[in-house]
Amino acid sequence: MKIPVEILVFACLMVGMFPAFSVGPLLYAAASATLGGDVPEYQLTVAHGFNLPLLMSFVAFIGGLLMYTQRQRFFDFHARFKEIDEKAVFEAIVSQISDTAHTVTAYIENGSLQRYAMLLIVSVIAVSVLPLWDLGIAIGSNGLSPVDWPTLIGVAILVVAALGTAAVHRDRFFALVLLSVVGLLVALGFARFSAPDLAMTQLSVEVVTIVLLMLALYYMPSWTPFETPKGHRIRDILIAGAAGIGMTLITLAMLTQPFTSISEFFLENSKPGAGGTNVVNVILVDFRGFDTLGEITVLGIAALGIYAMLRHVDLTPPPGDGQGHPWTRDAYPMMLQQIARPMLPLA
Repeated sequence: MKIPVEILVFACLMVGMFPAFSVGPLLYAAASATLGGDVPEYQLTVAHGFNLPLLMSFVAFIGGLLMYTQRQRFFDFHARFKEIDEKAVFEAIVSQISDTAHTVTAYIENGSLQRYAMLLIVSVIAVSVLPLWDLGIAIGSNGLSPVDWPTLIGVAILVVAALGTAAVHRDRFFALVLLSVVGLLVALGFARFSAPDLAMTQLSVEVVTIVLLMLALYYMPSWTPFETPKGHRIRDILIAGAAGIGMTLITLAMLTQPFTSISEFFLENSKPGAGGTNVVNVILVDFRGFDTLGEITVLGIAALGIYAMLRHVDLTPPPGDGQGHPWTRDAYPMMLQQIARPMLPLA
């Protein structure tokens, strides 16, 4: 059992004492492959003078040395401590820790997705408010882009649909319809700002998602139970408003500040660096290939999880809708047939 540990210790000593010989060739190969050309001059040394990382290493080393050399004293203290009523002290400590952990867990891990989302958003606001306050978020020198009437109308519909989704969320069908309006307007926004590939992707995903959610609604009640008290709703509105205002200010500050776009680099290096004429494909596959690989991995894991959950599920459809009306026996309603004929070729 010592051999794996000794191998790791030997590797750490070699890297720490002789970095130029142990990892130098590997670093050079990785840097040259990443840069796609000559590697600038660099130097691998054991220490670069007395600085904070070296001080932290000394603290860790001395602390570990003290723990190792004074371990016998700790054991002696533990033995004397055992002579006291060890069982009573131990049970009191364990009981106190258990009660505290149970209280905290019951407050946080209570099975409420609303609680989890609230804690997540509040944590983000609490962590980011001080750095953003120090940066002095403000509109930059570039100013705002002019707004035309079609864009203004689309934004107004988007806002109304988003607010409507939150207002009628208990009626699942109408909330789903308004949510689809939000998704379709996002696709129109992509098309408006010259991103047809994103618009088509958003449209395809939106259609598939809405169809799947409609199938899920078929097995669910039409209304969600009214569970949230009024005080919690006011709290959620304030938290959502703070998060929305914060994101708006950050977006305004970022979009109006002077910046140098990286798009010129992609356009110049797409053909010579990656051998591709489609810049979007080159970015996805080469320039940020690991990002795309991660996204594909996440989708694969999600697909396996969904398959595992639904593999042995026997879904029994309800006899009728929420108002007691029986479902139609016609597998292909005439209205659906007439709408599908022009819509499917367009989709």
